[in-house]
This record gives sequence, structure tokens and C-alpha cells, in this order.
Amino acid sequence: MTDTSRLINLTDEYQTRDGRKVEVISTKVANATHPVAAWVEDDDGEVWVRQFRANGRITSFQEAPGDLVPVHKKRVRWVNFYLPEEKLEKTQIFVPAHESKEVADKRRGPNCIATVRVEFEEGEGLGDD
Repeated sequence: MTDTSRLINLTDEYQTRDGRKVEVISTKVANATHPVAAWVEDDDGEVWVRQFRANGRITSFQEAPGDLVPVHKKRVRWVNFYLPEEKLEKTQIFVPAHESKEVADKRRGPNCIATVRVEFEEGEGLGDD
């Protein structure tokens, strides 16, 4: 069975594994092994059409610098931190991340010890690095 979550599509944003800009232009090229076509910018700024396997790889046997990988969106959230109350276990502490500092400020409780800006990329620390 094919893992469709890893297939290249026309809606997500991609880059090459080595960081070059990519624009996927088709996922239905009449080529059984390489049905994905994309504009790929080279190191000199020239743009070329390249073909890829459905999963974004150039080859089936190893990862390559030119493989397509998703661009992870950068996110910024604001978190209010609190010292745990003595009666609570560590596992009972829940700290929501807020969309803006203004929202974090509005929702700050009386025992807040810090409001911190947190910047991260989607998927960071989840094992696909």
C-alpha cells in the first residue's frame, strides 16, 4: 500500500533537500517512474524543469540533495509560564500557546512568571529532521 501522505501535490510548498527553490507544475506527467514535474532553481539562479518520483525523490535507492522536501512553515506563539503549585504533579500542567502577545496578555493568570515568544518550524523535533 502506498503512503499517500508522502506524495507530492500541487497545494503544498516544496524545496530541494539542499534548499533550492521549487515550484511543482504537474503530478501527472506521462512517465510511470517520474510523474512529478517542477521548476527548480539552480545555484546560478537559472530555472530548469526536472522530473521526480511521486514521493519527490530523484532515485529509488537513496536520498539525494535534489530531492523534493516540504517547506516547513515557521510559526510564532506566545506562552505564559507558571511555577507549578505544590499540590500539582508535573504531568498535570498544561500550557497553551497563544497566537499573539496580546492574547497571551489577556489570558495571563495572576501567578504568571513569564510570557515568552516561541518561534519554531512545523514538524520540528518530531523525528523527521
